[in-house]
Amino acid sequence: MKNVFMKFPILILLFFLSFSLLSQTNFRMTNPLVEDILKGNYDPQEYESDSVILDPRVIFQAIQNQVEPDRLRSYLETLSSFETRHSSSDTLSPTTGIGAARRWIFDQFATYGSATPSSEGISRLQATFFQFDGSICGVEQHRNVCAVLPGSQTEDKSIVIVEAHMDSRCEDECDITCTAQGMEDNGSGTAMVMELARVLSQFQFERTIVFMLTTGEEQGLFGAEAFVNYCMDEDIEIHAVFNNDIVGGISCGKTSSPPSCPFEGAIDSTQVRLFSSGKIHRQFCRWIKLEYMEETLPLVEVPMMLSMMNVADRGGRGGDHLPFTRRDYRSMRFTSSYENGNASIIPSYVDHQHSSRDVLGVDTNGDGELDSLFVDFNYLSRNTVINGVSISAAAINPQQPIFSFEVEPDSILWTVEDPLQLNHYRISRRTKSIDYDTIFTFTGVSSGRVPRYATTTLFDEELLSGASVDNDGIESFFSEEDVFLSISATDELSTYKGAAFLLQNVSNPFRSSTVISYQLTSLNKINRLEIELTDMLGRQVHRFDGPKLLGINSFSYYPSPGMQGTYNYSLLINGKVTDTKRMVVMH
Repeated sequence: MKNVFMKFPILILLFFLSFSLLSQTNFRMTNPLVEDILKGNYDPQEYESDSVILDPRVIFQAIQNQVEPDRLRSYLETLSSFETRHSSSDTLSPTTGIGAARRWIFDQFATYGSATPSSEGISRLQATFFQFDGSICGVEQHRNVCAVLPGSQTEDKSIVIVEAHMDSRCEDECDITCTAQGMEDNGSGTAMVMELARVLSQFQFERTIVFMLTTGEEQGLFGAEAFVNYCMDEDIEIHAVFNNDIVGGISCGKTSSPPSCPFEGAIDSTQVRLFSSGKIHRQFCRWIKLEYMEETLPLVEVPMMLSMMNVADRGGRGGDHLPFTRRDYRSMRFTSSYENGNASIIPSYVDHQHSSRDVLGVDTNGDGELDSLFVDFNYLSRNTVINGVSISAAAINPQQPIFSFEVEPDSILWTVEDPLQLNHYRISRRTKSIDYDTIFTFTGVSSGRVPRYATTTLFDEELLSGASVDNDGIESFFSEEDVFLSISATDELSTYKGAAFLLQNVSNPFRSSTVISYQLTSLNKINRLEIELTDMLGRQVHRFDGPKLLGINSFSYYPSPGMQGTYNYSLLINGKVTDTKRMVVMH
């Protein structure tokens, strides 16, 4: 039977999802105020802060300054002390099991609320248990832990959800007594959501934010399924869902679910993966990356690479964003670049995920202190900041307007239906890459034109979408993409296709220098070869001649003082772009 389970993991996941959907009942918020807040049935003035900060850049800087790696570590040390957070483990013990863990999390949320009272003395962050019935390993009743930060208005009743699952497990998914500290999976996400609740509750946002730690994820996404069903039953609108699952580890295990790390022991502390599947969800990930590039990157000392994955989750795996994705609520998942394990149940499995080995670290010299850690708190802190800025922007961004695109001979005309009449818009364009190639900005108009790719590239199609920008410079989510066939490449360009292509620069990211390489398999009709470096707005940074030799050509590139962030570098033959890749310059 185990072999069948390993062979058909997606079928097993779908079975659990269907089963949990049918079996969950009796949804209840233990804090009666929360249900009214989620429905928008409250007076925002009762939860208004004494010191309202409206400038989003001040908030973004505060998030960068106030997220604390040491505090994240303290959360994980406490979570590890409960020994197991299995969804069906002990609920009565004051020191061990899921009951002790969720009561401690609840108390932390309540403490954050007490520290940030409204002008009328009410806790602006409302802690609650979300209770539901559903059979998990023989236990019939379970609880998510939530903290809800009411929005400053109720005209737009949609909520922003940031979630992680707090439960842990060993190899046997119903072993409720084994030691299962679950530090990477998913103590790291739990600590992140707690720190986000602490930091963001100091500020006021237009939309309500829900910080939710779910249970039952390891047995079939029960806690997330219950909450999305509750939202549907109660007509609670959802603006966006940020799921964080395994976000603190940087080491590659012997096994890892694809797409993931290259070999055991490999390290990556400057990249995080964004998983999504479907048009609105992938557009959501692109928006998150754009917010990072433009709002977060200028604030940080260590740049991060946000890598968008072309799948909903790792091979054969699933997380708490999927119940929202399946109902077409905008949702995605953050996960570490490298993972320690693929959660296998085979006897030879030696990695950390879904085992008693998923601990905070080990004491290698016998002095009683952990000196070899499996969670990197600086990395977890950087991922927390990425989340915090994006969540804050989503809690204040304008509603997405309706864009229309029309093809003209050498351009594409865009028009917008925008009830807010912001007259400040951004048009994104991409080709076969998963990320945007170019973003055009227009002000003072409600229509405009963007140039076609014309005969300067080899792409088969171009995809365009639009977003509005409010008076604080915060983008709405981008509209669904319209697809257009590119103008056919010339015969001359067809000659170059496959004869010249770029390789990824090494190292990447880099600080002082990197090596750019490209391969030429033919020199036919190549009169001029250049490399052009542009920023994310398409502005030229450098352009220089490259050597023209058959085989691999390489040269060192040294960034100018002050360069930082993501750049495109393109291979041009006879003045025409034939290939483009990206590089990241670290501060």
